[in-house]
Amino acid sequence: MEIDYEVLNKIFNKDYEIIDKIQGGMTNFSHLIKSKNKYYILYQGSDFANLSIDRQLERHCQSLVYSLNITSKNIYFDIDKGIKVNEYILGDSLNNVDNFSYEAVSALLHTLHDSHLKSGKTFNMLESMDNYLKILNKQNVKLDDAFYPMLNLIKNNFIYLSSFKKTICHNDFQKSNIVKSVDDKYYMIDFEFMMDNDLVYDIAAFANNDMKEGLKLLDVYFNHQINDDILKRFYFYRMYLSLQWYVLAKIKSKNEDNDILGFDFNKVASFFFDNALYCYKYLTTNFK
Repeated sequence: MEIDYEVLNKIFNKDYEIIDKIQGGMTNFSHLIKSKNKYYILYQGSDFANLSIDRQLERHCQSLVYSLNITSKNIYFDIDKGIKVNEYILGDSLNNVDNFSYEAVSALLHTLHDSHLKSGKTFNMLESMDNYLKILNKQNVKLDDAFYPMLNLIKNNFIYLSSFKKTICHNDFQKSNIVKSVDDKYYMIDFEFMMDNDLVYDIAAFANNDMKEGLKLLDVYFNHQINDDILKRFYFYRMYLSLQWYVLAKIKSKNEDNDILGFDFNKVASFFFDNALYCYKYLTTNFK
């Protein structure tokens, strides 16, 4: 994917330089930009992302979170092209931080969850998965047979999972979307999936790379008072998230994103499928 220089010229009046391509992210093609001694991030969505993400809702949520002082300022947003430019937070994503504070991450989430803000849309797991499966079927991609019993377990427990209070949630609260600044403050970025949801979903998303990290955040967030109900929801949401990323990776392995974003999406799919199986075994063993 080519950088949209026309947009950059318009925003910065041709007074800018492209510093580097930023690695990571399964839906965005990103670059670090410098203009007049300030740094910015250019995000360009892939064709698939632009078809599957509600950019109008994303822009609305970006402004809501900015009002809480827990994200960077957006200076340009094209909802049709999926192009965004945000001020750059000087620091590192938690993926690149060896020692981070679970208490600070928990406080960041509480700031969002306790804000009483509403996105205006409630996340529906089954509806979202159905949309991805429709895209997958058009590409004639086969899923592992074990995918379907896991999805059926979610369907059979959907009323239970839908019964919990909904609050504004990031819905992709993984370490790559959390930044620790140079002055030791924590921020969240990337609001493509933000909607109202069960707050436990955000903590399950934090386990994207490592289940232990998600479980530790769960313990800190609930002040060491986790009951079976909270744990059950955590494992259900973690299984769903892994199934979602498994399907997305299968889709992306067949389109241009495989080269544009620099991932081996078949390996990504395998990683998330194994995690979903782990959660499925835990749920069927401990919550019969």
